[in-house]
Amino acid sequence: RETSLAALALQRINANTDKPEKWLLSQNKTPTELTWYLEIDAREATTCTIKYDTSNSTASTVTMAGDKRLSLSGSGNCFSLANGNYWLQISSSCLGKTFRVSCDKDFFTALLYKKQTSDIWYVSSSTQSASASGTTENKAISLCFKQGTDCDYEGSLWATLALQKNNEINLYLPYLIANAQDNPKYNPYSFLQKISPSDEFLSNIRNLQNPAGFWDLSSGYGRYYDTSLSIIGLREISDDLQVQT
Repeated sequence: RETSLAALALQRINANTDKPEKWLLSQNKTPTELTWYLEIDAREATTCTIKYDTSNSTASTVTMAGDKRLSLSGSGNCFSLANGNYWLQISSSCLGKTFRVSCDKDFFTALLYKKQTSDIWYVSSSTQSASASGTTENKAISLCFKQGTDCDYEGSLWATLALQKNNEINLYLPYLIANAQDNPKYNPYSFLQKISPSDEFLSNIRNLQNPAGFWDLSSGYGRYYDTSLSIIGLREISDDLQVQT
């Protein structure tokens, strides 16, 4: 958190931030609380093959029936049937692998994820489509920033914001989004609105506002801090800022 705040201040005055950003990037890890799924869908029954990474051999064969239910066969051990046999759950040991999917009918693939202790599902931004015999590439991976050996949610919010200007930060979004509901005191939706604006994040920020105009999220830093941080998120929609503040 402290390094990220310093990096943001240095960015503000156009100073060099290579060293703090390099250090932040070295502090990432793979969170263990997310479960990932691969969805394969088509307008009609189809048979698909899934190859892993650079291997040219077929690791798994997936058959989708007319009712969209899947059956699975092959030598691969990265998938198991899930969600009533409509999706494929990806083994934690296979996160980070690239799955190349090809089907004999026009199809699309999507990656979904959820926190293991939650019933809320999220669809990643990597939805792809291909014509018959075409190929989509799917890679389920997410990262957080650690404090010691554990993911640090507050630190991950600040680090992702600090790295956004000069680095690719999409790998950090699944962890931040899936854990936002359990960490309201850190004002996650203000960060997420700044990093990846959406109507949902904006609505969540507004819903947490006190009728008197301030935000008090029990962050431990006080309502002045909470309110200032909320305004940072609202600045993504400057036309509405006067109304909100």
